Amino acid sequence: MESPDWIAYTAFHPAYARVMGWAIDEPYGFALIDSNGDGLEVSFELLKREADGWRDIYCMDDVRGDGPGSGWAHPDVVWAYGRGAPGSAIEVDHAGMRHEVAVADNGWWAFIRQVDAPGGYNVPRPR
Repeated sequence: MESPDWIAYTAFHPAYARVMGWAIDEPYGFALIDSNGDGLEVSFELLKREADGWRDIYCMDDVRGDGPGSGWAHPDVVWAYGRGAPGSAIEVDHAGMRHEVAVADNGWWAFIRQVDAPGGYNVPRPR
């Protein structure tokens, strides 16, 4: 799957920002964006695809990457992200299933899943 131009759908300046990782589970997607290109401050951007393109609906600033993170956002999305050995894969457990997630060449990985009901989030667990 080819990466959308995530930066175009956010408030970040395209001359400085770069995408560190991304994942899609239609109609949701999320991107980990380094806002100024220094690799120190990475933001989590949750987007939703609508008829006219992607719309930024949630942002968590400065997720860093000092360990895996996971949780839920919006009414029906769970997510996980983290760092790993470039080019490798990590496993994420979610809803009784194990998912293999590729680690990008820059060391970041991302996982997202749409869920059916509030209260049944079953937050993903990176392994």
